Amino acid sequence: IAPAGDAPLMRRAMQIGARDYFSPPLQREELLESLKRIRRDAGLAEPVGPRGALIAVINAKGGSGASTIAANLAHLQAVRSGGEVALIDLDLQFGALPLAFDLPPHRSLIELLQSAPPVGAAALKEHGARHPSGVTVFSAMSDQMPVPWELPARSLRQFLDTARTAYPTVVVDLPRQIDPLTTTVLERADYVLIAMQQGLAHIRDAKRLLHVLDSSLAVPSTSVTVVINRFTEHNHLSRQDIVEAVSPPRSFVLPNDYKSVSEAQNIGVPLHELDKNAPITRALMELLEQLLYPETVHPPKKRGLRAIFGNP
Repeated sequence: IAPAGDAPLMRRAMQIGARDYFSPPLQREELLESLKRIRRDAGLAEPVGPRGALIAVINAKGGSGASTIAANLAHLQAVRSGGEVALIDLDLQFGALPLAFDLPPHRSLIELLQSAPPVGAAALKEHGARHPSGVTVFSAMSDQMPVPWELPARSLRQFLDTARTAYPTVVVDLPRQIDPLTTTVLERADYVLIAMQQGLAHIRDAKRLLHVLDSSLAVPSTSVTVVINRFTEHNHLSRQDIVEAVSPPRSFVLPNDYKSVSEAQNIGVPLHELDKNAPITRALMELLEQLLYPETVHPPKKRGLRAIFGNP
């Protein structure tokens, strides 16, 4: 979109791959028709019917707990809704999400992304490892060691569109990197969770990742939440310190419940099945409700004099 009559600029746009050229004032219908045409030329089907919510979880720094958060959010959503949830492990080299549910490796996610023609919504469910709770795990866990640039982003776009047609909720566990595949997910996500811990290095990387999401990927700030994992009040960096340093659109705290998380991981069961009353389980359920069920979230009750006299 640029001024009319600028031939050098128009030629430059064509050289770098622009598919259309508009000059202000824009006509809404003309712009929409151009976008639809580009979509058809790319071989992407028009969206049909409602799409499932897409939650993307990514670490600000390695080992912050994104995989644990993604797996248990998917399980809690299946328990709460009584429906099906797709859990996609996009760590194509070292992903191991089936182990969190004690599930054997199933058909590899690589096969799905490389299949031609793309698998339909009905057949898609047969390719994942299904847990009794209703969570279906799609993982690349196998002897293969693919690299992200071997898989076209177009295939992942088609897979995500199909998954969101087949499942009311889709949770994606992303590796800690920015590449065509992770970008494809982040740009389409309804909710982006950035997992971090209480540390200066985590603060630095969370701030950098937020900047990338905002400036390079144009991810709406309204969809982003920074999750401070393994939080403890005894750390010299308080939640307020982190919020002031990182300036996230929203923040959420998950308590340091090492015993529960470690035991759940070692025996391959979700936290809700291990102990639904554990602090970490309750906190994750609260996070899920803030994301998908905000109408059920009530403000904390007033205590002390405020409860008696109310706010001035």
